[in-house]
Amino acid sequence: MYVSEFKEKTDFFEVKIAKGLRNYVNRRTEGFSKTFYEKSGDKKLEIIEERDLRGPFGFLFPERDKVEDFLKTWPEITAVFRIISRNVRILSPLGEEVERDDYLETFKVSLKKEKHYIESSDFSFEPHKIDFEKVKKEFSEYKKASEESIKPENGKYPVVFRAQAAGLLVHEFFGHLLEADISSETKSPFVKENIGKKIINDNISIEDLSEKPDDEGFFENRVVLIEKGVLKNFISDFSFHLKRFGKPGRGRRESFRTLPLPRQNLIFLKSEKTVSENELLKKIKRGFLVEKIRSGIMNYKTFDYKFTVTAAYFIEDGEISAFTDNFLIKGNFLSDFLNLSEFSSSVFCNGFEGVCKKQGQMVRIGYKTPSFLLGNLKIRSIV
Repeated sequence: MYVSEFKEKTDFFEVKIAKGLRNYVNRRTEGFSKTFYEKSGDKKLEIIEERDLRGPFGFLFPERDKVEDFLKTWPEITAVFRIISRNVRILSPLGEEVERDDYLETFKVSLKKEKHYIESSDFSFEPHKIDFEKVKKEFSEYKKASEESIKPENGKYPVVFRAQAAGLLVHEFFGHLLEADISSETKSPFVKENIGKKIINDNISIEDLSEKPDDEGFFENRVVLIEKGVLKNFISDFSFHLKRFGKPGRGRRESFRTLPLPRQNLIFLKSEKTVSENELLKKIKRGFLVEKIRSGIMNYKTFDYKFTVTAAYFIEDGEISAFTDNFLIKGNFLSDFLNLSEFSSSVFCNGFEGVCKKQGQMVRIGYKTPSFLLGNLKIRSIV
């Protein structure tokens, strides 16, 4: 007989500092969400004290002085500072009590020039660990490159995805389709009936990693989802484990007021046959190298997708030619991504890169993936 108890207090804080908007605070706690903001011409981070916010919470922003100093560098930027803290006590099915204390700080800056965004972010998981110099350097490089950026021509091009862009696509496309609840509602190769069958290129293996028990008290450090192209398991909570979707251990929820759902932790795509990233670029006569994606969507019934690229370079004869304005990439997952087979030997992993929202619940997620090359993707200019 399985018994699981769960008690937690979840706090979500987001502070947005923009021109004309001094402080925008979005707080989610124990299933509730409230937004407070004050308009002002000053770009000074001041913590609002509200009874609903349980008194002053400036102590939760250990980097506030650094944030204010950072904002003086670029008065036109928008900055977001986010904290998620969770105090969790779980009683496992074996009767063992497990305590968990998670802490996340993120700092992100962005600038909008007409329809063109430039942005950079840093993700850290310990207080006082945000690397402001790293964000400043990266953002400064993008901003400088954008001054001479080119407008991409509409058409079909080969594209290399790396860093945040590669990880985000693996999370959004492969990761979500391997979540048991989404799989059971879609018509794709990622279905229970294909367990044990080859569904994608045999140069692809995908795992989901976790160092902690899930929110139902089950612990699976490593769940092999796809091995050399063969479907092995799904990302499953206990209810879908009973339906033979795979091992439990991935039931996650935002707070005790919500039900656990099958959710990713750190999705890991690996490949046995790889080349250097330069070799991938050398294969491109005219195409793009994409580093950052701002937003996107995929229809899980038709598998049509569209996402916005905010940091990319035009590749000409295998060499970086110029920074580009923002553009869209559109297509169909089944025709574009199931042929994925060419990967670099360099692997991007920034721990738990951010948060993911599903059925109104927000949880931390991460990805670990090499750069990869896809051909003939549809590019559409925004400006």
